[in-house]
Amino acid sequence: MSTPLNLQQDSSVAALALMHPVKPGRADQLREALQHLSHEDIAVMRGERPIGAVQWIIFDNNTRLLCTIQFEGTVEALLQDFATYGAERCRGIWGNCIGYPDGDARTIDAIVAYLAAGQVPTTASFLA
Repeated sequence: MSTPLNLQQDSSVAALALMHPVKPGRADQLREALQHLSHEDIAVMRGERPIGAVQWIIFDNNTRLLCTIQFEGTVEALLQDFATYGAERCRGIWGNCIGYPDGDARTIDAIVAYLAAGQVPTTASFLA
């Protein structure tokens, strides 16, 4: 019998999955925004927080966006960094999704709340 994997989260490394609905007709614009992201963009978005990996996947006939992130720290701190340091990059990505705050409503707190509302449970995550 094999030993089961320990699926407990490492004390310093966490995994986050965010899922948001894509605005009708905006999948191509979203795809273009994602394809133009650079390592420098991710460095800005993360602030001082180490990120092991980040992925964006458009799926379900271009109707949903899934973002997965492996990072150090807390979910709250990561989302705060994304909203603070990467506000324009967040708008370029999630601005193509339903419900993303716009205009005067686009505050750091509103961006954090929007991103957090899309959190889906991570069933298993481990470092290889």
